Amino acid sequence: MSGGTSPRPGGARGGVGDIVRGMVLLGRGSEAGLGFFGNSADSFLSALAPHVAWQIVVAVLLMAQAPTGVNATKMLVSFCVILVPPVLSHVFAQRWQREGRWLRYATASLWCEWLSVFVLIVALLIAAIAMSGPPSGMVLMPVIAAPMLYDAWLRWFLARSGLGIGGWRALGLVLVTTVTLVALYGVAKLLPPHFDGLRDLMMAPPRGH
Repeated sequence: MSGGTSPRPGGARGGVGDIVRGMVLLGRGSEAGLGFFGNSADSFLSALAPHVAWQIVVAVLLMAQAPTGVNATKMLVSFCVILVPPVLSHVFAQRWQREGRWLRYATASLWCEWLSVFVLIVALLIAAIAMSGPPSGMVLMPVIAAPMLYDAWLRWFLARSGLGIGGWRALGLVLVTTVTLVALYGVAKLLPPHFDGLRDLMMAPPRGH
């Protein structure tokens, strides 16, 4: 690995300090950040837990407010969105004989999803301040597009560095994951109760992935 600060020698990875330092390094394109994340099932589950906990809280609040079929579908889709990327990446890691690197990669990817959310929130705040009010219209579109492009780059970078694969394979993994998620939303819209998840994403505030 090159660039950035190296993790301390020996010992388990995955403490709060390690996670933050790893996210900062990976977020600026340094492969050294991977060394701050654990390479175990416990590390992966610890990274997955906040996403699941957040969705459980949202599900309870949403269903308590309006226990409808649309909201139930929304929550089911949200949980699937959390699980699809690690499941797909594991399938490809096995196919590419990179399974030994998958746990660290998947752990880092889950934590870095919060970094993408943070970047989006900062972009929206900057737009709001610049406009002296809630961002909208032509200003909002590029503000959202920039964090989305950053998120796409970060996913590509994590796949290439974390799994130790070439750039084209990493791009393929990102594209397959994106298409699968879009297809998931398409199925949810097609089948009753016809939940339009893509429109919901554009109108709702950002969440933990």
